[in-house]
Amino acid sequence: MTNQQTVYAFIDGENLFKAFRAMGYKNVDYVKFYWWLKNKKNVKKVFLYVGLVDGDTARANKYKGLSNLGYEMKVKPVQVFEGKVVDIEVDCPECKTHFIHEEHLRDKSKANCDAELTVDVTRTCLTDECDEVIVFSGDGDFTYLYEFVVSQLHKKVQVFSPLKYPASLLTSGKLKQLDKDGGINLYNLESVAQHRAIPL
Repeated sequence: MTNQQTVYAFIDGENLFKAFRAMGYKNVDYVKFYWWLKNKKNVKKVFLYVGLVDGDTARANKYKGLSNLGYEMKVKPVQVFEGKVVDIEVDCPECKTHFIHEEHLRDKSKANCDAELTVDVTRTCLTDECDEVIVFSGDGDFTYLYEFVVSQLHKKVQVFSPLKYPASLLTSGKLKQLDKDGGINLYNLESVAQHRAIPL
C-alpha cells in the first residue's frame, strides 16, 4: 500500500472569480492554475463548478477546452431573473407626508453550484477515492461539510480564500474560526493568484 495521499481539488468558479476580482485581477488563468494544482499540490482530479448562459457558445467552447485539459467540468445553466419596478411606501418622519418611491431592480443571474460541490466532496470521501480535499471558496455555507468530512470521514481539508483586506471580506468568519479551532487548514488565496491570474 502506498503512502502517497490522494488529493482532489474542488473549485467554486463564481466564488473564485469574485475573489480574483476583489484582489485586483481580471480573471483566473485556468491553464496555469490547473498545472499548479497538478505539479505543486499533487492533485489527482480537479473539479470546476461553473455556470453557463444558454447560447453562450464562446464560454461553452472555453469550458470544452478546460475539459480537454483535464478539468472535471460541472456546468450548470445560469438562471436569469428579470429586473422589475417595485413601489416602496414611506412616511416623512418630520412632516408626516406619505410618499410612494419607485425602486428599479436590475436583472440578476444565478448559477449556484453549492449542492453539486457538496455532493461530490462527500461522495469521493465516502468511497475512499481521496484522502484529502482542497476547496477554493470563501463560502461559509461549506463549514458544515468540512466538519463532517474531517470528524466523520477522517479526511483532511484545505481551503483557499482571500485573507488580506479588502478581498478578505469575501472569506466567511466561520471558515476563519474553523481554521483557528484546527478543523481545516485555511490558506491565503493571494499567494496562488499572484502567478496564476490574468491582470486587469
